[in-house]
Amino acid sequence: MAIEAGVRPMEFWDMTYKENLDFLEANIKRQENEIRFRASMDHRFADLLCVGISRFLDEDAEYPSLAAAYPGIFEDLSDPDQKPQQQDWRIMKDRLMRFSDNHNKKWGDKK
Repeated sequence: MAIEAGVRPMEFWDMTYKENLDFLEANIKRQENEIRFRASMDHRFADLLCVGISRFLDEDAEYPSLAAAYPGIFEDLSDPDQKPQQQDWRIMKDRLMRFSDNHNKKWGDKK
């Protein structure tokens, strides 16, 4: 059972009985949390499927955004008007120049 939980045989023999139990209990808890997460995602998917079908049947039905459909997962997408920030090209140029200089110092300038 410990090997199935991810304990290597050498680690198993170096651990105390209590450490083994703690590891196995933590592994069981992790698996339970993963099952709960999958179940909640399945339930949410079924709900979204129903919303999609109702939208197909009634054009006035509104489909939720990704952030509203999966709260807590896509928080960075909650504002649809927010555009990704563009990095200043001068900063990128400076980084590339420093990288190039360091590379040339390390490996020699072979022009």
